[in-house]
Amino acid sequence: MTRTSFMLSKSMPRQRNESDPNSTRGKLSLKERYQQRKIDLLNSLKSLSGEGFPSLQRSIELQCDLHKLAGSASHFGDQKIGDLSGSLDEYLQNSGSESDPSYFRRLVAELCDEIEKSFNDQMSHISSSQDVVWNRDSYAKEELRAVIDTMLDGLIVINDRGIIRDFTPVSEKLFGYSTDEVIGQNISMLMPEPDRSNHDSYLDNYAKGGLAKIVGIGREVIGQRKDGSTFPMELGVSRFEIGGKKKYVGICRDITQRKRDEKIKDEFISTVSHELRSPLTSLQASLGLLLARHAHDLDEQGTRLLSLAHNGAIRLSELVNDILDLEKIAAGKLEIVLQSIEIGPLVQDIVDRHAGLALSHDVQFETQVNVSGVKVRLDPNRFNQALVNLLSNAAKFSDAGDTVLISAELDDPTNVRIAVKDNGPGIPLAFQSKIFQRFAQADSSTTRQQGGSGLGLNITKSLIEEFGGTVNFESTEGKGTSFYFVLPVALD
Repeated sequence: MTRTSFMLSKSMPRQRNESDPNSTRGKLSLKERYQQRKIDLLNSLKSLSGEGFPSLQRSIELQCDLHKLAGSASHFGDQKIGDLSGSLDEYLQNSGSESDPSYFRRLVAELCDEIEKSFNDQMSHISSSQDVVWNRDSYAKEELRAVIDTMLDGLIVINDRGIIRDFTPVSEKLFGYSTDEVIGQNISMLMPEPDRSNHDSYLDNYAKGGLAKIVGIGREVIGQRKDGSTFPMELGVSRFEIGGKKKYVGICRDITQRKRDEKIKDEFISTVSHELRSPLTSLQASLGLLLARHAHDLDEQGTRLLSLAHNGAIRLSELVNDILDLEKIAAGKLEIVLQSIEIGPLVQDIVDRHAGLALSHDVQFETQVNVSGVKVRLDPNRFNQALVNLLSNAAKFSDAGDTVLISAELDDPTNVRIAVKDNGPGIPLAFQSKIFQRFAQADSSTTRQQGGSGLGLNITKSLIEEFGGTVNFESTEGKGTSFYFVLPVALD
């Protein structure tokens, strides 16, 4: 336990409450407060000795305080102070009118010296402890600064008026400005027009409770370098408060290379679309025509080979189309035309038009549509694509002679549930968490035998989500699977 200060209870002036807002003591540092306490104590003790031997009343008061001082000193290990306090107390008890004032003053002086030494030791301990705390805090700040300065992304801090308060080394590389050039400047200097002129209004609108343009939302924006050149960057902005003052921190990343890669990918997809899909379509049509017109001119093996080629062309064409659709969805370029349309007749029409899927797998499609007059906002063509994916999967994995049930009903007053249920082998439990991933196949050999690519459910999920809906399933191994859409009812 550390040494503590000793206060003469009766004779010492009452200290001001350090929590008192009117007291200046609370504004002093820890060192200054202890130094002032030492001075108060020594002055109080010295004043008791007077010019000679104290009066009877003062002697009694001093003896009481010395008892307390001796007890405290003994408790905290200050043996010297305890001994001197005891000697002075004994002297006061045994002295009479012929007491020696000089001896009394010497005892007081020695006691004062020991108290001052004790305070100095205590101050040294306080200083050492504070140095440890200050060094630890300093190290923590340096460590945090090092982490921030070595981030792969740029970090910029601004106040609620858009003035830059911090600018990391990566930000210097991104924008070509030194930290000294931007600190104290408006963040709009890093933006091209019209964002440069509109930025302050964005902050004002956000402060007034308006819709945030960037805050809390990661998005792609354009940055402007010192030399005037611009570059695409990904920006995430968050808000925090210190002392009631709002500040904003932005994390920015140069995505120039990503944009170049996306452009190359888009060009490749365009090439695939024009240079591969068109020939595949012609090949598929030609093989189908040969199969229809001249299959009887071929022997059994020739007919089988022609059928395999025709089916292979169909599957390859479907795979190319699926890949193109996936890339369009990922890039946000898939054309979606939303309409408010009655869902019951639409589901029935799609099932009727694809009865051939059932016939080709020797199953039956049965419908139970119980949503008369209910409308849903969607793109009919894309919804057709999503529902056909479910119909195709159900037909593929059903046994010959089975029935696939397609139902449409209100899930609750605000949502419609469209389900496709089969009695097939079900989905293995270990695979269910991966069912909507790209190229997901529970059993590759079975999937290939049935003509699946593992893309259909991923596309279906993406399309339904474009309509504001969700896709899910219920499956029991050996007893079948039910995939279903839940779509919001249109308000109009």
